[in-house]
Amino acid sequence: MAIATTGIAGPDGGSNEKPVGTLWVGLADAAGTEARRYQLMRERQRNKELATQIGLEWLRRRVLGLPLPDETFPRLRAAAGPAR
Repeated sequence: MAIATTGIAGPDGGSNEKPVGTLWVGLADAAGTEARRYQLMRERQRNKELATQIGLEWLRRRVLGLPLPDETFPRLRAAAGPAR
């Protein structure tokens, strides 16, 4: 089983295609490979912490036979969109 992360943690180094806060997480095991893109914040230290938490959550879920979550931070997405 393997987990990998890559992206642009910030505070600089982003581009239009890969803005600061872009995170890719990948997981591979005997069941297959999955990768997803997340858009985090512009705070380097927080992005590093979140990348670690997401990766460990993916591993935990895979070991327990649970599906990987579609949304890791629904509160962040809801806060960025229109009020419900």
